[in-house]
Amino acid sequence: MENILNCNNIKSPVVGRCGFFVKRKQRYCKMLPSKGNMFCAEHFSEEKDEVMKNQQRERIVCPLDQKHTVYADQLKKHMKKCNATIKKQLPFYSEDINIGLLEFEYKEEENTCLSSVNIDEIKELIARVEIFNNNLSVNEDIEITYHPVLEEEMKRNPQYGDSVKKHLKQQGSLINILSNLESLVSDMSFIEFGAGRGALSHWIQKAVDVQVNNMYYLVDRQHNRNKFDCYHKGIDQGPNFQRLNIDIQHLNLEKVDSIVDSLNRICAVGKHLCGGATDLSLRCLFESKTSSRHSTTSSPPVKRSCNHSSSIKSSLHSCVFALCCYHRCTWQTYVGRDYMTKHNFSPLQFLRITKMAGWATCGFQRRDDNNFSDVIDDTNEGDHGKNEHEDRDINKEKLHISLGLSTEQQIEIGRKCKRLIDQGRIEYINCHGYKGKLVKYIDSNITPENIALVITTASST
Repeated sequence: MENILNCNNIKSPVVGRCGFFVKRKQRYCKMLPSKGNMFCAEHFSEEKDEVMKNQQRERIVCPLDQKHTVYADQLKKHMKKCNATIKKQLPFYSEDINIGLLEFEYKEEENTCLSSVNIDEIKELIARVEIFNNNLSVNEDIEITYHPVLEEEMKRNPQYGDSVKKHLKQQGSLINILSNLESLVSDMSFIEFGAGRGALSHWIQKAVDVQVNNMYYLVDRQHNRNKFDCYHKGIDQGPNFQRLNIDIQHLNLEKVDSIVDSLNRICAVGKHLCGGATDLSLRCLFESKTSSRHSTTSSPPVKRSCNHSSSIKSSLHSCVFALCCYHRCTWQTYVGRDYMTKHNFSPLQFLRITKMAGWATCGFQRRDDNNFSDVIDDTNEGDHGKNEHEDRDINKEKLHISLGLSTEQQIEIGRKCKRLIDQGRIEYINCHGYKGKLVKYIDSNITPENIALVITTASST
């Protein structure tokens, strides 16, 4: 065994650490085992030695969060201190409060991939999408410029790699849009949805000239490493960042006391809000939560009017959301359902439109008709993951050939599907007394998802 390890350059297990070899990582587990055991709790059950099996305790998947396991005989105790339980005890947690339809499940037909759908049905849907694209345009004529704070950062650090510069340019452009909206002022509360490490809020704070009563709220369901929050803990480092570790789906901003009690106006931002997260964020900002519904009720969903007052909406100054991942939009969360229904688009057709929207950024330019199997994974929406499952089906079945579409035509149809989805969002925003528009905020060679949704009060120019 020692010779094999040396040949593969695999280090021996660390003394006092778990002795289980993780094949996927080609190294030994580094977790601490319990006293008297060779293996940690996660790998204890995977040891096949009969002696170990006789003394092991059963581990089961946590019913609150399936990402981890727990000893069966300690389940009751674990349920009280599980992170999933702690999140539900947050004062601003209201289960499913920003979900549009509480009880909605896709039918079997709706889970069918595009390559299995009748070609005539797809052609008919494409024709309808193209008709409705005359109603919405993207402002692509504005000059793309970066805020001076980000310009100086890039000049001061020429050693930055392409990946770092890419994000700095996106943040610089978005912050410059905020500056043009006169959002970078004192007495403003900034709420960043899908904040991640909080880089966008960090640079917004740097860009605000006069820091008087400014507040920063970072909403994200994950606990991220290497957060920018550490730069805002000192007395001379500006205001603290308040983390709201919660899924936007369950976030009730009207129960965040520091937001409600403040006289500040609100500016909401988001860099590449993934799919339905954009819709959840819009509903979180615009709809009143005083008569909200919860998933525990069996009554039908109550339709809330556009004029239903919200303390958050009344304080809203502006929003800038960089959009992405349209293929992850769902009928359940989508805020433009009324628009789609008004124009006779069914939930099934909406789902297929979201799938076709992925065509705009699937990298079809690099596909080779002679060897489709090599073109499976490609970059998709914004800076998030890959639409791998759908890409495989599209390329495998040569769907664009069956549809009689060139690569350019298929990409353009994907863009039109995105604009149709955005049109429903614009209608929703206008219905609430605000003005929404789409802006090209960065070049497509930096990120294929280069469109931002800009929201201002109806009186703004």
